[in-house]
Amino acid sequence: MNEPVKQHVAPSSYLEQFSRDGAIWVFDRTTGEIRPQPPKTSTISRNFYTFIDNDGNNRYDIEKFLGNIEGNAKPAMGKLSSGAAITADEKEWLCWFLGFAVTRTVRFQRQVNGMHEQLATLIGDEAFGTVERAAETMKAYADIGNELGGTPEEAAAFFSERRFIVEVHRNASLDSMMTVTDKIAHAFLNMDWIVWHAPRRTSFITSDNPIALVPTQPTNHLMGIGINTPGVLKIFPLSLGAALVMYDRGQSIDHRETDQGAVRSMNFRLALNGDRWVIARDEALLTSIVQRLPRGGRS
Repeated sequence: MNEPVKQHVAPSSYLEQFSRDGAIWVFDRTTGEIRPQPPKTSTISRNFYTFIDNDGNNRYDIEKFLGNIEGNAKPAMGKLSSGAAITADEKEWLCWFLGFAVTRTVRFQRQVNGMHEQLATLIGDEAFGTVERAAETMKAYADIGNELGGTPEEAAAFFSERRFIVEVHRNASLDSMMTVTDKIAHAFLNMDWIVWHAPRRTSFITSDNPIALVPTQPTNHLMGIGINTPGVLKIFPLSLGAALVMYDRGQSIDHRETDQGAVRSMNFRLALNGDRWVIARDEALLTSIVQRLPRGGRS
């Protein structure tokens, strides 16, 4: 059986909404290259959603589940892009898609890994942060028959000098992805939506991290911002001609026309938010946006 090992960080069916003549233009931040390519071969990360079961086997259930979400959400995205109304069921499917648009990304994986690393470091410091604590911890392990080896001085130095690397198993971030998405989808379901339609001869772009958070008022940046932070816009490009903006709590769905300046501003925010790949309809549009990005800077 051919298993789906080539997995899209951004679904190919979604990327098709930003294509022209069967191709999209992609800016690769890793290589600095701008190139055209088919959506089906874009934003691929091998086995990115593959998890390991208790018997050590690769499992592809998550990738197949994501494909089901994509298929059920596609009609809602098409209707909203064309200015049509969607049903309650279609909105719910789209909210699931939007939730995974946040959590299926490489950035979310890094964030989860970072939290695990911080936790492991805190636990290690608590147990081995000083020679005295290291001695107590090593004695406790020895009392239950688990000799750690070395001396308390060596153990304390090992942790205080950070002579270790915390490796987080991919299963951990996949588990977080599946758990957190439900909460995010529910939050999106209970927000006011406006679909902004671009004027002729302009278009929206997207990326491998397609939901950009944009504060509209001063925030405490030390605490950061999230999807539930009051006044934060959640921008998600639906297609070349339409972008969904989610506001604060509510249930309304409106459609409005926007202008070229607003499209340009949203595109720049979306490009800043991209992780590795920024995607547009053609080379000219992509180049004009990439030239404005800070050197080497991801948001």
